Amino acid sequence: MEHEDNNPHDPNAIRVCTEDGRQIGHLFRNVASDVWWRMQHGFTYAAISANITGGAKANPQLGMNILLLVGRPGVSLEEMQTYLDGISRKVEADAYDDRSDRDEDDDDELNDLDDESRLE
Repeated sequence: MEHEDNNPHDPNAIRVCTEDGRQIGHLFRNVASDVWWRMQHGFTYAAISANITGGAKANPQLGMNILLLVGRPGVSLEEMQTYLDGISRKVEADAYDDRSDRDEDDDDELNDLDDESRLE
């Protein structure tokens, strides 16, 4: 995510880009103002795509729901990526697991990644 300081519609605009820098959209204005304030104060962000929306006849415009991970000042992008990787593995596993026979070890692995004193 990058602040788009030359955006004529919103001075707090945050551009959402792929890892290789291609723009895929913007955060909603009400979210962008909080994100921009935190970015200016040393917070870092990482995001993963939750799902694609739209594209139907009734709603042809595409959108994307994303999960934002906020890192307090001092949290490295590597730490955040490790946490996101754990979430991604858990989401993928849960998509194929039946809730009745889930392995509690999966929950323990995700909990091991969670350091509430450093991540929001």
